[in-house]
Amino acid sequence: MFFWNNNKKKQEVPVIEMVEVADIEKLKEKIESLETDLTAALGKDRIVCLNALGSACMEIKDTEKAIRYYEMSLEEDTVFSKACTDLMSLYNIKRREAAVAKDDEQLQLYLNKIDNLMQTTKTIMRKV
Repeated sequence: MFFWNNNKKKQEVPVIEMVEVADIEKLKEKIESLETDLTAALGKDRIVCLNALGSACMEIKDTEKAIRYYEMSLEEDTVFSKACTDLMSLYNIKRREAAVAKDDEQLQLYLNKIDNLMQTTKTIMRKV
C-alpha cells in the first residue's frame, strides 16, 4: 500500500523585495538629477524624464511623488505607455491603503481615478 501524507502542505517561502540602503541612496540621487533635468527638458525629452522620475519614485516606494510625475506625463502626452500601467498599480495601492484605513473619501477618490484612467486608456487604444 501507498501512504500519502496529504495533510502536510508545502509552505512557500514569501519572496521579499529588499532594496539595500545604498541602492535607495543611488535612486534618490538619480531622482534629484532627473528633477534638475526636468526643468530644462522640452517635448519628448520631458515625457521621458517624467516617466523616469515616476519609475524611480515607485522603486523607492514614494507613491505620492510617483503618481504626481506619471499624471504630469499623461497630461502632456496621452499615449499608452508604462506610465499608464504603473499609474494603475499605484492607484490600486492607494485604494487598498484607503480601504484598510476605512477612509471612504480617499477610497472614492482613487476609485474615480482608476475609472478615469481606464477610460483614458480605452480612448488611447481606440486611436491606435
